[in-house]
Amino acid sequence: MKLFDLHCDTALELEKGDFDLYGNDELHISLKKASVFSEYRQVFAVWSEHRLSAEEAWERFLTVRDDFAKRLKTVDAPWFHPILGVEDSVILNGKTERLDVLYESGVRVLTLGWADTNSVCGSWNTDEGLTDFGKETVRRCFELGILPDLSHASDRTFYDTAAIAKEVGKPVIASHSVCRALRSHGRNMTDDMLKTLFGTGGVVGANLVCGFLTDKGLASLEDVVRHMMHAYRLGGEDRVCLGCDLDGTGSLPGGMKGIGDLPMLYDAICKFTHSERIAEKIFYSNARNFFSRWIHS
Repeated sequence: MKLFDLHCDTALELEKGDFDLYGNDELHISLKKASVFSEYRQVFAVWSEHRLSAEEAWERFLTVRDDFAKRLKTVDAPWFHPILGVEDSVILNGKTERLDVLYESGVRVLTLGWADTNSVCGSWNTDEGLTDFGKETVRRCFELGILPDLSHASDRTFYDTAAIAKEVGKPVIASHSVCRALRSHGRNMTDDMLKTLFGTGGVVGANLVCGFLTDKGLASLEDVVRHMMHAYRLGGEDRVCLGCDLDGTGSLPGGMKGIGDLPMLYDAICKFTHSERIAEKIFYSNARNFFSRWIHS
């Protein structure tokens, strides 16, 4: 079984707690836990920590980037393929040249917002869209080869960004989002947003955040699969992936404790759909095919 996951917060948590990437027991993700997969590709998004100023968040990113790179030098796991991301473009602080630094650092996914507003856009809890600097940022991301990520984006930011994507013929993604039709929450995506995203050629990664999956407390594995299948039926057979948000959320659905329990979700997809092919596409090949086409190291 192979796994390609579009979003986790582990890089930041490793640095904050000085945990071991290979064998920690404290976090959702360790390579020891992930060894249940024959191949493991993961986007490690460095969250910009909302309590920080834009400049503090930029310095924090550089610290976590360097710490993560140092940890990777000690890893001997040819089945492990990390990709760097950033969650909340507040770190740009109006400076387009920082995008070049991000790209040179290995960043290939940029989540435009997180909450409230920044120099680029409004997030899900606002009615603001892309700023003029935000439009410049999105265009530069497309030029460089950084994927604009619309998880956490306001509806207006979503459509502003999708319009630019359509204009330039490039995709946008939602790395860790589920369906507003099944759980009415501003962080979730409407059916029209999902159709629009798929229309750009983009992908969505289903997250495992219980509060976004259900309003009834702890979510079940079936809740996760229902969100996946709702997006799947909207045109996402080749577009629905995983973006679990491990180490960025608390309790996981269905009694899972971390990445080593994700085969439970694989089995739940197979049971729901009567198709191991669909489960394999969601767990791995949809994201792998997408990144192979659009992202170059």
